[in-house]
Amino acid sequence: MQKIFSSFSTLLEERLKAGVFTTEDSVRYTFFQALTQGDHYQHTDIVLEYPHPEIDRAQIDTLINAKDTLSSMAFEFKYDRRNPSNTNQNRTQRAGAVFKDLFRLGRIPDNTAEKKYFIYLTDDEMAVYFRNPRNGFAKFFALRFGKSFNIDSKFVLGRARTFLDVVRPYQIDCKATGAFRSNLSQIHVLRIFDIQRL
Repeated sequence: MQKIFSSFSTLLEERLKAGVFTTEDSVRYTFFQALTQGDHYQHTDIVLEYPHPEIDRAQIDTLINAKDTLSSMAFEFKYDRRNPSNTNQNRTQRAGAVFKDLFRLGRIPDNTAEKKYFIYLTDDEMAVYFRNPRNGFAKFFALRFGKSFNIDSKFVLGRARTFLDVVRPYQIDCKATGAFRSNLSQIHVLRIFDIQRL
């Protein structure tokens, strides 16, 4: 996957440098291009909005079925960026939305997807928030390749209500492992985490 993640990062860099209007769907489609550039995956291997097997009325952003010697994989995408019309965005609530996606991935059974990845693109606003040790997310956000961090009941304990209200219905003990990281143009950072249930 490192080759695919690296290609994805390069494609995102090109897009951001070009100043093309970019949404979360744009990020997803850019990833699909990286997936299908090599010889491993075809567009027919990619399933969008797959029904989540454990959460009613929820969907997995992207599912790739097992193929030959390749594992089945699930992906959740999030793109956090400044909203020019609203400078008072609740960063704690937005952090909650990130962990909601992580927990949703953690709830996917291995017979649906053996590997689960969370792909997170953000600009400096949320990157600064996650890096600030006072907010309690710095160790998670700083994960390097192969390094792991447990996201369990102890991690969630004592968090702000705005965070807990978002994550509690989905909470499950899981582990995040750094899978890829890159600093991009236009003060963007890309983080990819491998998520496994504990």
